[in-house]
Parts: sequence; C-alpha cells; structure tokens
Amino acid sequence: AAASLGAGEGERLARLHARYEQSLARLRTKPTDLRSSHEDATTGVAWGFQVQGTMVSARTRVAYEDIPLSSLVGANLEVDVQGLDPFEQSARLEGRRRSSFLGSSLGMGMRVRSSIAVSLARSRLAGLGSSMSRGSSGPKAPSKTPVASKQGSIEVMGFNKDLVYAEELPTSVPADAVWRVKSHGKTSGNKYDNVLRISVIDALDDPEVGAIIVQVHSLDADDPTPIPEREEGHELVSLDACMAFKPLRDEEGSYTGRCQVDRFVTLNNIPSALARTISWMPSWVLRGTLTSALAKEVQDVGDFARFSKVLEKMMENSTRASLYSSLSCRSGEDEKVRASLMTNLGSSFASDRSGSVEWSVAV
Repeated sequence: AAASLGAGEGERLARLHARYEQSLARLRTKPTDLRSSHEDATTGVAWGFQVQGTMVSARTRVAYEDIPLSSLVGANLEVDVQGLDPFEQSARLEGRRRSSFLGSSLGMGMRVRSSIAVSLARSRLAGLGSSMSRGSSGPKAPSKTPVASKQGSIEVMGFNKDLVYAEELPTSVPADAVWRVKSHGKTSGNKYDNVLRISVIDALDDPEVGAIIVQVHSLDADDPTPIPEREEGHELVSLDACMAFKPLRDEEGSYTGRCQVDRFVTLNNIPSALARTISWMPSWVLRGTLTSALAKEVQDVGDFARFSKVLEKMMENSTRASLYSSLSCRSGEDEKVRASLMTNLGSSFASDRSGSVEWSVAV
C-alpha cells in the first residue's frame, strides 16, 4: 500500500500512525498518574502535573458547553487567529482590512450588539452547567460570569496573549499542517520561534475512542518540511502534545451539547530557572495557579469558539474547510448546540447568504 501511495506519502502515514498510537497511550493516563494532581469540583477541571529536570508534563481534562464540535476544533487548529490582533499577527491576513475580510456587518453597531450577546450569554450560561451535566458523563463545565468584551469586539480577539506571529507553511495535506509560531511570554519574558506540526485524525466512529484527535508537536528530525531560520534572540522549545475532543452523549446515544477535551502536553528544554521555580513552588500555590489558569482557558477558548467572526470566516476560507463541514454534519451535533443555545439563551439565529450564523439577541 505504501508503494502505491508513493514513498513520501507512505512515510507520512507511517509517521502519523505511530504518533496516533502514542497519543492514545498518553490520553489513557489519568491526571492522578502524574506527581501532582487535582480535580476541582467547582470548575470541573482536572489536571496532573510534574517536572523532571527541564521537562514539564501536564495531563488535563475540561468540558465545554454549547459549542459546535467544528468550532471547538477550529479554534485549536487555526493558529494564526488565536492572538489578540489577528490582522497584525496572521500571515494569511497580512494586508487585509477588518471590513473587507469580515464584511460591513461588523461595523460599530454589530460590535456593540455582539458585546451585549457575549455578556448575556455568559450570564445565562452560568446557571446551565449543573442542570445540563445531570444525566451525562464527564466533567462539569465551569460557570461563566458576565464580562464586557474589550472594545466591544470579542469577535476579533483570540485567547493566546503570547502570540506575536503565525504562518502556515506549505504542505500537501491541510489536516497535517505545519505552522511557524512566534510568541513572547508575558510572564517569563522569553521569546520563542517554533515550527510545529498539527495533525488531525477523525476517530469519532471508533467505539474505543469516539473523538477527534489533534496532535501538536515540534518537527521530527526526519520530517522533510524545510524549517525557516530561527529569528535572532528567539529560543526553541520542544513541544509534544495531543488532545481528544469527545462529544458526550446520553444513554440513548444522542449528543448532549457538551464536549470533553482531554490533553497531554510535554515541554522539553524549558529554561532551567523556570523549571526550578516550578519545582520549588508550594503545592497549594501550584494547585491554585493551575486550576485558575485552566478555568480561564475554558472561558476564553469557549468565547472565541462561540463568538469569533474572524474564526468563523477563517474556517470558511481555510484549506481545512471540508474537515469543518464534515464535522458540522456529523450526528447533528451543530444543530443540537444551536437549538440548545436558542432555547437557553433566549436568542434567535439568522443565516446570511453564505450560511454563517449571526447573533440576534432578544433584549
């Protein structure tokens, strides 16, 4: 089979399969298998964490409410729009204006209306977590509190505050993409220039997995992709991560509108000073810091996946558009989510000519 596919494609599939099996093995571990661990009953997040020399490993589990699976996966795949200003940080949006990319509907009036929608949505979702989690498995998604969007334009902002620049490098398979990502750690002050491969495997129909598997890792030594020269003054961190996006279902097999996300992350060659600081951190400080950070991540990524017009448009125009379309059609998940949002948030949806969803809030 590999010969009929060609040597290059055969090697790519063999590499992908090996990483897939490795990812499943890691995701079968529990947060409690790592040296430090905690499960927070209030937020529903669970994590395990350990430091070995200059290597950090983390195993996390969180849940999201009322977000289409396609949007949640897209929020993690479209790397260049995850930052605070994608029109300055994305190579694909370089030279584009917000108005030309998003359309005239995102004028100031739309931004203010979207801001109201986000605030109302967070407020009303705050009471849904416990009621929606009854009768379904998996962790409870954290409740949300009303927070006004910055400058009324949450549809433009992402959740990665450290992102400076991201560029998708040419590859033959969009679902096995390579990204150059520059970031500047707001806390550490370190600058990074990494090249990452992000692969997607649809294992929804596998009864033992039932999830979309996303693998994110630094390029292997034998990866044929040309690596750009690293920018001066920037460091390189070896990253190896995998995520499982699993739609949760009830006893009858129907989608509940909730998605559990399991993740295993390993960072190699982190600065030794940072590794020592983490190692010496009191357990109660580590517990509070990681639990708070994960809860905030769920809120920020959730808002981005629900409301970002930039993400929505980018998914429509992405080389992975067919993947998102396929996920949207699978098992009626998106329809279930939209119906739940419309009922619980008192909102109605109207599709424009391109089929995208616009908020129309009943206030």
